Amino acid sequence: MFNYEVLNEQDSLKAREFQLLKEGIYDFAVLEAKLAMSQAGNHMIKLKIQIIHEGQDFNVFDNLIATTNMTWKTKHFCDTTGLEEEYLSGKFNQDLALRRRGKCMIGYVGATPKNDGSGGMWKAKNEVLDYLSTESKASNPFAPPVAIPATQPPVVDEFIDDDLPF
Repeated sequence: MFNYEVLNEQDSLKAREFQLLKEGIYDFAVLEAKLAMSQAGNHMIKLKIQIIHEGQDFNVFDNLIATTNMTWKTKHFCDTTGLEEEYLSGKFNQDLALRRRGKCMIGYVGATPKNDGSGGMWKAKNEVLDYLSTESKASNPFAPPVAIPATQPPVVDEFIDDDLPF
């Protein structure tokens, strides 16, 4: 039998909306790390991180871009995930980033118009503002909620394909 919850139109559309995290500091685990090229032609590592907060899983996407003005974010990622030596030796890569844990500062980006002439809107989303080492966390303006306990392994889907049409 196909069991489902019966909802009216308004409630079903509201349930469809993505839940977003409040701005703050969260523990994270890296679910995916893939080497890619930015639109400007720069090497980058595309990250999918998992944050568990109040019993809910949140996936946040981020890019570590190999440009001089974005090096700070890669360095901070390596600092919080225990990859300082690999960063300093120039050996940091996407394979080392996978399944790493650390702390990050999450922000909120409101819905924005698409740039494709369709008149559509990109949905509101969370973004990684910074990755935090123990020292930098103390100066953070956001209240620090607790998320993933250090002993809890991340939930990793065996098959993740964000390109599915549904």
